[in-house]
Amino acid sequence: MKKTFNRHLAALAIATAFGVSTSALAAGSSTGSITGSVSGLHSGKVSVLVRNPATGFERNIELDSDGSFRFPQLAIGDYEISVLQAGAVLDTRAIRVTVGSTADARFELARNDMEVISVVAARVSAVDMNTSDSGLTIGEAEFDRLPVGRTVTAITLLAPGTVQGEDRFGNLASFSGSSVAENVCYINGMNVTDPEKGLGCGTVPFEFYKEFQVKTGGYSAQYGRSTGGVINAVTKSGTNEFEFGATAYYTPDYLGDGRVVKNINGTVYKDTTSNEFTELNVTVSAGGPIIEDHLFFYAIYNPRKSERNYAYPSRVGGLRTQADTFFHDDERSDAFWGLKLDWEINDRNRLSYFGFSDDSTNERTRTAYDTQTHAKDPSASPSLVERKEGGDTHTLTFNSDITDDFSLSVLAGRFKTDLSIIPSDADCPSVADNRPVPSVVGCGSGSPVDNNELQRDALRIDFEWALDNHLIRFGYDKETIEAEHTTVPAGGASYTYGQVGVGAIIQGTDYTNNTGAPLDYVSKRVFTGGGKFKTENYAYYIEDVWSVTDQLNLTLGIRSDVATNYGKTGVAFVKLDNQIAPRLGLTYDPTGDGSSKIFANYGEYFFPVPINTNYRTASGIADMTEYLTFTGINGADGTPSGTTLLDTNINGTGSIPDPGLSAAPEYSAQSLQEYIIGYQTEFNDEYSGTVRATYRTTNNMGDDYCGEEIDPTNQGSICTLFNPGKGHTFAQDVDGDGKIDPGSQKYYSAEELGIPEGKRDYSSVQFELVHRSENLMWTAQYVWSHSYGNNEGGVNSDNLQTDTGVSSFLDFKASAIGANGNLPNDRRHAFKFYGSYSINDDLSVGWNASLIDGRPLSIRGRSFPTDLGYLQPPYGDTYYVFNSATQQYVFNSRGSNGRSPWVFSLDASMTYKFSIGETDGRISLDVFNLLDTSQTLAINELAETQSGTPNPYYGLPMTMQTPRQLRLGLNLAF
Repeated sequence: MKKTFNRHLAALAIATAFGVSTSALAAGSSTGSITGSVSGLHSGKVSVLVRNPATGFERNIELDSDGSFRFPQLAIGDYEISVLQAGAVLDTRAIRVTVGSTADARFELARNDMEVISVVAARVSAVDMNTSDSGLTIGEAEFDRLPVGRTVTAITLLAPGTVQGEDRFGNLASFSGSSVAENVCYINGMNVTDPEKGLGCGTVPFEFYKEFQVKTGGYSAQYGRSTGGVINAVTKSGTNEFEFGATAYYTPDYLGDGRVVKNINGTVYKDTTSNEFTELNVTVSAGGPIIEDHLFFYAIYNPRKSERNYAYPSRVGGLRTQADTFFHDDERSDAFWGLKLDWEINDRNRLSYFGFSDDSTNERTRTAYDTQTHAKDPSASPSLVERKEGGDTHTLTFNSDITDDFSLSVLAGRFKTDLSIIPSDADCPSVADNRPVPSVVGCGSGSPVDNNELQRDALRIDFEWALDNHLIRFGYDKETIEAEHTTVPAGGASYTYGQVGVGAIIQGTDYTNNTGAPLDYVSKRVFTGGGKFKTENYAYYIEDVWSVTDQLNLTLGIRSDVATNYGKTGVAFVKLDNQIAPRLGLTYDPTGDGSSKIFANYGEYFFPVPINTNYRTASGIADMTEYLTFTGINGADGTPSGTTLLDTNINGTGSIPDPGLSAAPEYSAQSLQEYIIGYQTEFNDEYSGTVRATYRTTNNMGDDYCGEEIDPTNQGSICTLFNPGKGHTFAQDVDGDGKIDPGSQKYYSAEELGIPEGKRDYSSVQFELVHRSENLMWTAQYVWSHSYGNNEGGVNSDNLQTDTGVSSFLDFKASAIGANGNLPNDRRHAFKFYGSYSINDDLSVGWNASLIDGRPLSIRGRSFPTDLGYLQPPYGDTYYVFNSATQQYVFNSRGSNGRSPWVFSLDASMTYKFSIGETDGRISLDVFNLLDTSQTLAINELAETQSGTPNPYYGLPMTMQTPRQLRLGLNLAF
């Protein structure tokens, strides 16, 4: 037998050892596949054997009539592929199976002069010809060598087309211009996305992760319920070798100094000089065989402790109108456990269990803060708030290769999370002072008592059938989300003090300040209610991956989703059954050797109504705001005294509304269309490149409409789900009893409603160059993109609103005037460069650098002209600012105020490996923000605190880069 060394294989082996790929078949999967061919045979029966040396798994199949072979549903890991004839091994090659991908191995055989079969070429292609999607797959060995944060978002941001979202929504990423609430997350195939608002996902310790798949577009018909991106992670599993590990990561306090931001009067607005963050994260793990070659376990335990201290305004809504007046001491101490069991029943059947608990409690102590001395007020009494996060997850997965050509996968799981907030001083109301010279301080945290428990039950059944040159996939996917969410305001109400300018209108009222001087007033809001409710989503799909020729593949798929949302009474108020999503893909191999591909993709994607909408629109929320003048303020708790009522705004009476009041019958789900075209090639053994163009456009957006401009849609206390720019039927509930008033239902065309279509368009061109060699690995990216329209999507970065699907945008017609322009996630230029270099076998260095264009800036206010024919919006931002001196309304459309500065970041790492006896170890040092740059990330765009009253903090930085910070790590393997 003759074997020839192939430099391409050597380079690929290095690359796959680090688990890096640029394409993947489907998100949500926890397995991969191997396909290939054996050509050049003269005679004799040939078979192919796949073997996983770590687990002892092996399967032998005969070639198809055309010399091809396929191994589906393989656990991710390293395999050996052997070509056999008459019991003799003709050749063996190593290949890595990554999550959701199809590795391609091609063998060419010929006879030599001695009439012995020899392998003259055996090639494993790094270009996946079976998929036309976009994304990144990265394995444990690679991200361990990179200076990235130990978060899912840090990995996500390595993918082209992703940018950091609004910081105050949490550490989340925006995919292709979509809002941060439109993504979906999987761990081992289980959907662990935040069931309430889609803001984040359940996580496990980084030591538990084996591989990440980040999907930025073009994903399979198998998966939906996302108009953003998909994050798919797979955890470690046990093998035939017992292994024990321990890790410790310590993050000391910042090494940078932070910034003090003052307004033109010298008042401190933001102060990060006293911010502190420390963390100790320890894990212990064990894995190995319970029954060799058949039953394996991997278990991990992670006690963790972190402390974060920072100055902050009195409440989230005050981020734009208040200075840092309180200091928060956050302490989190909790423990994580996780377990993975894998039973290789035989070479065709596998049963796996995956479970973890990330239940935690964050204790936040709040104390009054002196911005001049940069210290907490020693005379102030601190208040305590407990914030719960996380819960338990359990899944069972069964994979079966019923025949060589037909396979089955079944997953059943439950994901629970608790997002409750429990203040220790529930008798103290929320108090904020937005006047030019604030003076009122409340007696406590002001946080409401918010009990919020959620549960997702998931079931999916997937089939694959290889039929000649067709790979047909079909299946069923169902999830039920149940929530119990109730809210009671602390102290019975929240109070916000404001000042209205001369001649201006108090937003939310019909009151015009004609007193001849600025007028102080207070708004008193009571927001309470909730209950139990649920959402049911299910889908069917079918997809055909058709190998038309050896060089041309087509993917033809379609998905049908049905989503039903139930209110507090158990009655459905939304049923979306017209969600038909075609998925079409094409790959063409221009050279015929699998070293390059031209690819194109078209897909339609739908985003369901989040269960937070059930809580807000169909659970009987009482939401009433009174606007009052006052003669005094109670020093004990900051509440007003001597009040006189000016006006009342009712946005919810507490009555559970009829379904026709919660949602218009014509309402349909948010959806978008996506077009991708690109080219990927391997230039040589070490370099590969990709160029890709993407265009996304929404053809439907969902929101709620609360306007009263059209009689009889004067619904008083009702906000109704609708699709902006489309015709809908609205009803009336004048007495607020939750019942539709007889004869009040009426259909209004889009022209009659006069509300613009909700729109978000995204265009991008992406360039990526990848280098992989024995010692040096790096990826360079440049993305030009443009995100524009009048609606960001699920959440609203403009006013920091997290109510996914029911934002204040388009609640009223006036809110939309001027809203069209460059959207908050528009980062026109993005450069990323990351990689690692092995100085020797033991010492390596890594880097992660990015240069990102700033976000568009707007000038927004709380005013609206009375002569435009629209009613004054009772809340939310507008694109008008009232000038009290000139008595004029100044209009500024979205994004008309330039951009925030470019943001540069450089992280670096060094890793040293060592061995002591039977113990292998690794010491790491990561430095984040190495140059300690302190660029502004977001600017305060609100020019008015209230109508006619200038915001003294307008134009100032709201969030800045995190100062320089170290992370020390120690990993031991026994």
